[in-house]
Amino acid sequence: MKSCAFLILPTRALNFCKWAGTLYDEIPKWFARLRVSREAMPLDRGEVILYCQRVMKFLKTLMVCLILPFVFLACDQKTDEEEVGGGEAVADTHEKVYSEYFGMMEEALSSMGSIESKETADAFLAKINVMVPQLLEIMNRVRALPEPSDIEKNSAQSLHAEVMSRIKLKQNLDRQLAETRELTPEAKVAIAAVRASFGSGDFGVNMKVISRQMDAIYGLKSY
Repeated sequence: MKSCAFLILPTRALNFCKWAGTLYDEIPKWFARLRVSREAMPLDRGEVILYCQRVMKFLKTLMVCLILPFVFLACDQKTDEEEVGGGEAVADTHEKVYSEYFGMMEEALSSMGSIESKETADAFLAKINVMVPQLLEIMNRVRALPEPSDIEKNSAQSLHAEVMSRIKLKQNLDRQLAETRELTPEAKVAIAAVRASFGSGDFGVNMKVISRQMDAIYGLKSY
């Protein structure tokens, strides 16, 4: 991007051609100070402008020739970076992996208490079903990383404690709200189905597996 920005310089140089005409009006004054008459000037106005245009055209071509190699080099560099394993696995870190996992865990557990109808139950099931392949990807990424340092473990434990605190607070609020509303029989059936799927479905099974894995790797506490 920085290299491409220099491409605007040659076009701005063309403005010098317009300025050449104005410059020519000052030339007679300089010659007058030297006691040279206008008739004795070596070039007329048109010749000066034409000469300046030729000079500017040459400079524009020269600037483009000098800049283009850097533009191609920058583009090739960007292409190489995109081709190195997609960039995702290369830049992976423990912080990135466990932050994504805790975010998914908080989203799922915090949303479960907001189910109050068949529609919201179906939406919740659709959400956690989408998370299943993401959980599997996180498990593979965790296995590919080296052993976390003590600093990384402490950071994961602190974030885990914050996330679990927010989840418990949200669940308590949802529980209080649930006591004040009446659910239809259809909603009760849908909520029961969600809880069954959450506990023994694909999402629940994978969540339990990765939870044990995360606990072992980062020394997380059970809440």
